[in-house]
Amino acid sequence: MPEPDYLPFPVTQTEYTALAGNTAQIRYSNDTQDMTFRMTPGDEDPSGDYTDYPACQEISVNGVTVTLRGSGTDWSLAVWSHDGYTCSLRVSSPMDLDSFTQTLEGLL
Repeated sequence: MPEPDYLPFPVTQTEYTALAGNTAQIRYSNDTQDMTFRMTPGDEDPSGDYTDYPACQEISVNGVTVTLRGSGTDWSLAVWSHDGYTCSLRVSSPMDLDSFTQTLEGLL
């Protein structure tokens, strides 16, 4: 499972978890923020985030189409499929497009 080269906040704890259905999860956190990366075989969204976000935008990162969800100016969730896996990246504190893209570049 890849790990991001760039994290948008200082990390004090990293937690690795195997979830049901062959889903792997890495949670990065500190006292005020967290970021959860999930990866699962197949094409179903592994995020577990069912929020009805007001905006959705597709971007290309290293040739992979990524769907962002959030307010339209800040983003909370990214979902993409690549090489037989579907991945999600969720942040507790929404990030601007540049920060989200920079984080995604290290995963793709």
